[in-house]
Amino acid sequence: SGQVSFDNCHFAMWDMENKGAPAIVANCEGVAVRNCDFVDGGKRQIRVGPGVKSAVITGNRLRGGARIEADANENFAIGMNSPA
Repeated sequence: SGQVSFDNCHFAMWDMENKGAPAIVANCEGVAVRNCDFVDGGKRQIRVGPGVKSAVITGNRLRGGARIEADANENFAIGMNSPA
């Protein structure tokens, strides 16, 4: 339970075995990922679990395009991320 925030983080070299694991798996009450750089293009960046009530994923650099998994929820703000 609770809230977790990732601000201005640099994610690189996750899922080294290429099994499709994202850099972040959120299973808490709320998650915020802001202004982070996901270096490894083509890999899943974030998975928001079904129990998450609030998610803010904005202003990130998602190299290779966004690969975010999240069940639709009106309390999720996902946008303004750069694919380059």
